[in-house]
Amino acid sequence: MNIDYSKLFNREALKGILTKYQKKILKEIDSVKDLMALLMKGTQGGWTTGELLKIKTHFIILGKKMPILMVFLLPGGLILLPILIEVLDRRKKKVSVPEDRRESSKKSRGKTFNKVK
Repeated sequence: MNIDYSKLFNREALKGILTKYQKKILKEIDSVKDLMALLMKGTQGGWTTGELLKIKTHFIILGKKMPILMVFLLPGGLILLPILIEVLDRRKKKVSVPEDRRESSKKSRGKTFNKVK
């Protein structure tokens, strides 16, 4: 994995690199329980300080497997987090969802609740 790290703080260059490794990044992030949900929470609003600390902790662990994720741990790197979310957002693009997540979402959609009178 050869990456020109001098381009990482250029928005378009970073987005291109993240898009190139999108499937690998999704696989690694999906391997961490609740990290994807925590990241996507940023699309609806901001994160609390505690949530940013959790994200940073997860990225330290994931950075050992994928060095490209270490850019988010550099000083000011969390400012770039919306770029990662934009690349990983499955609602905008047709990105494959792991089979186990597909099954759990189908089950949750099929639930019906009885109205209390």
